[in-house]
Amino acid sequence: PLFWHMISGATQYRVQVALNAGFTAGNVVKDTTLVDTTFTMGGLLHNTPYYWRAAAQSGGSWGDYSAAWMFTTAVAPPVVPAQVFPANESVDQLVNLTLRWGSVAGAATYHVQMGTDSTFGSGVLVNDSTLTDTTRAISALAFNQRYHWRVRAKNAGGTSVYSSVWHFRTHMSVPNAPALQTPANGAVEQPTVGLVFTWQALSGATFYTFQLGTDSTFATGLVKNDTTITETSRTITGLIQGTKYFWRVAGRTAGGPGPFSSPWTFVTFVPVPNAITLVSPGHQSLVGADSVRCVWNTASPAASRYWFEVSVDPLFSGFSLIDSTVTDTAKVVKPLVNNATYYWRVKGGTATSWGPFSSVYSFTVQITSVEGTEEVPDEFVLRQNYPNPFNPATEINFGIPKESRVRIEVYDLLGRQIAVVLDGVQSPGYHTVRFDAAGLTSGMYLYRLTSGETSLFRKMLLLK
Repeated sequence: PLFWHMISGATQYRVQVALNAGFTAGNVVKDTTLVDTTFTMGGLLHNTPYYWRAAAQSGGSWGDYSAAWMFTTAVAPPVVPAQVFPANESVDQLVNLTLRWGSVAGAATYHVQMGTDSTFGSGVLVNDSTLTDTTRAISALAFNQRYHWRVRAKNAGGTSVYSSVWHFRTHMSVPNAPALQTPANGAVEQPTVGLVFTWQALSGATFYTFQLGTDSTFATGLVKNDTTITETSRTITGLIQGTKYFWRVAGRTAGGPGPFSSPWTFVTFVPVPNAITLVSPGHQSLVGADSVRCVWNTASPAASRYWFEVSVDPLFSGFSLIDSTVTDTAKVVKPLVNNATYYWRVKGGTATSWGPFSSVYSFTVQITSVEGTEEVPDEFVLRQNYPNPFNPATEINFGIPKESRVRIEVYDLLGRQIAVVLDGVQSPGYHTVRFDAAGLTSGMYLYRLTSGETSLFRKMLLLK
């Protein structure tokens, strides 16, 4: 409404409202029939400047207009904001999220409400009318809970009505570490192809992460890192034989990944060695001492241990000497009985299994001289290597009368040193060293024993 002061003697008033101070354009009101000192207008534009003035009539004549005054109408109240996120009826939302809505032209502030009651009569968690942006961060919501929210805009012209009430549900809690099932922790002899890993299902888990590697920390040696598994099993192929592996699993919900299980270990299958080839003493050979060094070839595939067995019974059904802890490819047997025949065999094994036995070799003990039983020789002795010819390894037996530094070297026929087999102090008595010529070509070689002023030579033949 417009108001002005009463003029004494005035019988009528007239008022003008226009969009400019000269009242030449955009005249809104020109009313000459007013008898009161007030005038109410409608239909004005928002946020628009207007000019107005009034004049009085007395005795049938109009007086001059008053000075023009100006006023500006209020801005238009804002429209209802459009909600953006989280979408209505959405699920698996984070427990820490940000409400978002569209910007409203002319809005100065926004008022958002969120709670567990769709009428907001109770359970209101957020009631914030101070927002100048179109977002509101929310934290620490409950897992698997339904929430409702709405928003309205406000400016100097007024406040919009609230938007529609939208609702969403938060995700279930982050899962615990799953319980592993197979292969069992510490399992051995596991297949390298088609090995199935299983674990217990986790409630609410949508994916599982499976890790497999050769490092217990999974920092290096990672073989598999699969984050897309939806079932509770994973089949792996292409593992390496005789290898220790570590594996673990973690679950994941819409809220993120849970912790990994403690890692379990297993060892893949190691093939058992094939039958071993015996070397010395040869089958049906004679042994001229009360001890013998039994030698055999290295097992293939490789063995981690050997089973050595010797008996006076070719069927090994009676008393046998058994050593299942041998890690070298030789075993000394003593004391032997003169004129007795002995039978021996060897098999290779892994940590958990044994391969087949070798063929059975026999030897007969025939001690015909004192030299065969003497413990300490009277002088330095260098005996012929055995076997000879050999491929690729042979044994060199020597005796020393007193504690001495002994050096045994191998030369080719041009006098070039090929290898140093032994270089060290030895106790009195007979000793045996092993020479492996795997890297040499066939031919005649010399081996020499030196100790102080003593120097002894012999020849040996390598045949490949």
